[in-house]
Amino acid sequence: MHFGLLILAFESHLIPFLSLAGELQQRGHQVSFFAVKDTIAAGKAAGVDVISCTTESAPLNSQEQQSQKLADGQKLEIKYENYLLAVDSWLANNPHSLDCLIVDSFHHFLYLLGEKYQVPYLLIDTTIPGLFSSELPPLSQTWPYSDSLFSRIRNHGINSLYKFLIGMLHGDQKLQNKYADIWGLPRSQAWGDTRKALAWVTQMPEAFEFPRRDKHKYTYTGPWINPSRRIQIDFPWECLNGKPLIYSALGTLLNNRVDVYTTIVNACSMIDCQLVLSVGSLIPEEVLQDFQNQYPQFIFVRKAPQVELLQRATLFITHGGANSVLEALQVGVPMVAIPLGNDHPTIAARIAYHKLGVYVTLKKLKTQELYQAVIEVLNNIKFYRENVMGFSQIIKENSGLIMGAQAIERIANSAKNN
Repeated sequence: MHFGLLILAFESHLIPFLSLAGELQQRGHQVSFFAVKDTIAAGKAAGVDVISCTTESAPLNSQEQQSQKLADGQKLEIKYENYLLAVDSWLANNPHSLDCLIVDSFHHFLYLLGEKYQVPYLLIDTTIPGLFSSELPPLSQTWPYSDSLFSRIRNHGINSLYKFLIGMLHGDQKLQNKYADIWGLPRSQAWGDTRKALAWVTQMPEAFEFPRRDKHKYTYTGPWINPSRRIQIDFPWECLNGKPLIYSALGTLLNNRVDVYTTIVNACSMIDCQLVLSVGSLIPEEVLQDFQNQYPQFIFVRKAPQVELLQRATLFITHGGANSVLEALQVGVPMVAIPLGNDHPTIAARIAYHKLGVYVTLKKLKTQELYQAVIEVLNNIKFYRENVMGFSQIIKENSGLIMGAQAIERIANSAKNN
């Protein structure tokens, strides 16, 4: 079968989705990845067929064309619209080339392409699916799961409000409605409407979920991790000194928090360990140098080979992003989560629920509080490691890449035969 992969430039989405695409290709399918300028290299590293969607033409009106500066939101909307139109153009010029579209569930406007060209499409997700379900506590909170009447009413009310506000304000929804009207397709009923998607597939293992009652709506697999299909990252392995290794990283989207990095460094300096801290590209160079000068026993880098470091780590201090947490679960490393935003709080709540580690909220984050959280895990490392290793065993026995590829094959073949 020939699959078309629609993803935009979020590294946290690219890494697992391209690993899954590589698995499909290894199983004899053709996968064409519709890439923007920032994602072409990642597509080539994954070994999939890359179709460039790097058009620079922006659908601006005359007033916008005269503007020298656009807000970040406007820039994103223009980028998204250019991508939508570039894929639309390719599909128009290559009719009946694709058997199925694999679409990032985060970008609802991309669903329209499947409907316009009558190509079956399914959704894939890196994180907890259906985050605004009334079955779940709000994604912005670390509230534990509860099936009580009060919790269900509270969750339904807050999540309904979130969906309404996002539907009103989110650029994706505006873009979806705009092109639904232009192409003569129905508008979505609400933000998060899956429209005519065949299925919703997630890399989250079902075992990591809360005991929600609507799990039947989603196809759970397991982590889509294959480091060999990533751009390789250099690391000074010779600088590891043999002390217990604490690895820390705050992901790729909200990783500009000098205050959080400082707290992590200060807390770890109170422990006989070696910290490896990956700070991303947004932290000023002088801050990085100050860290290295003040703490020469630690290693500070902008980017790190995360899976390989986690395989050596005793503890992972994480923002609670889906990919990072799944990588830690796969290799069996307990965690201390510092949820920064997006879906991090609800994932941190699951870490605590399954006793895979602990979390410290930003509101309470101070050196002493983080130190106590790290000590709590290290002093009970056998307990937490056993729990995490239980998940690691589940993941090893049920390869997420194989399960994900098989699910997509099954769903796409069923649609083709009907």
